[in-house]
Amino acid sequence: MRQLRLRLTSTAALVLLVALGARAGEHAAASEPATWVQYNLLVDLQHLPKHYSCNDLWYRFRDVLWSIGARRISEILVYDCDRATRADAPRVHLAFSLPQPAQGAQAKQATLRGTPASVELRPGQPKSFDESDCALLGQINATLLAALPVRVSAHGLDCSAAAGRHPPFGLTVQALVPTTAGSG
Repeated sequence: MRQLRLRLTSTAALVLLVALGARAGEHAAASEPATWVQYNLLVDLQHLPKHYSCNDLWYRFRDVLWSIGARRISEILVYDCDRATRADAPRVHLAFSLPQPAQGAQAKQATLRGTPASVELRPGQPKSFDESDCALLGQINATLLAALPVRVSAHGLDCSAAAGRHPPFGLTVQALVPTTAGSG
C-alpha cells in the first residue's frame, strides 16, 4: 500500500512538472527579443476642463508610461500647472525607454524580451485615473500615444457621454511590455 501511495505521489509530481514546463514554454513562445528605445517628448495639453496639480499630472503620465511597458523613466517634468499661470494648458516633458522588437543581429544579442499585450486605460486602470479624466486621456491619446510605436485598438472617448456609460471612457492599447530581467 505504501509503495502504491509513493508511486501515485511521484506520478502526480511528474504531471505537475510537465504542466508547469508546458506553461513556461507557452510564455517563452509568446515573448520576443527586444531592445530599449529612448524617447524624449514634450506634451502640450490644451483646454483641460479640470485643474490638475503638477503631482496629479506627474502620477497620471507615469502610470500610463508604466502600463504601456516604459521603463527607465528618467524624467517627468510638469510645467504651467499652478493656478497662477494658464493651468488649463500645462506641458509635460517625458524622458523614458520603451521596448521594441529586435531585428536581425540585434535579436541574437538582445538581453531583453517583450510580450505583446493589450493594455486598458480607463478609470481605475491605472489607479491614478478617475471618472473625471476623459479629456486628459483623450489628449494623452492624441499626443503621447500618437508619437509612440503603440496602437490604439479600441477607444471610447466621447467625454460628453462619459457620465452615463460603464466604464465611462477608455482606451485599449497594443504595446510590447518587458518580460525579463533586462527590463529595468
